[in-house]
Amino acid sequence: MRLRKKCKFSTENIADLASLHEDMEAILRKSVDDDDSSPEEFVSKLFTYFGDRPNIQNDMQPDASHEKFVLFMAHTHLKATTVHNVLTGKEKRPEIIDSVKDDLEMLRKTKRSIESGLDRDRSIGIACSKTGSRIYDTLEEQITATTKSITNMVDDLVARA
Repeated sequence: MRLRKKCKFSTENIADLASLHEDMEAILRKSVDDDDSSPEEFVSKLFTYFGDRPNIQNDMQPDASHEKFVLFMAHTHLKATTVHNVLTGKEKRPEIIDSVKDDLEMLRKTKRSIESGLDRDRSIGIACSKTGSRIYDTLEEQITATTKSITNMVDDLVARA
């Protein structure tokens, strides 16, 4: 497993999310490859996995019960895998494709809004002179600096007028 027991975990860290995905995929593959594979085996292994790594639940859904969190993660992983298989053409069965049509439409709408620039919450501008064109380590720091910069720039222009 890529994520160690009792590991630090943050949804802000893309490496942690990638490791979580790889671990869950490995658990799923091992469950499928076993002779007596069943959905219960996959979920059971996830209970153990997330029980050994409580920081994952604490970062993602701290108020949820352990059982609900594990079932949510199992469902989310299986749904994401199914959508990926449909998008890449690996999945050909019409009933499976029909089961994820709503998810695919949501993805298309999100992609269109990002491409058209309508998704303002997921992007920020970097103000030039006031922040010194500095790119901060976290999104929150960058938004704060940019907001201050834009406010100062407007205030400076108003003060000059």
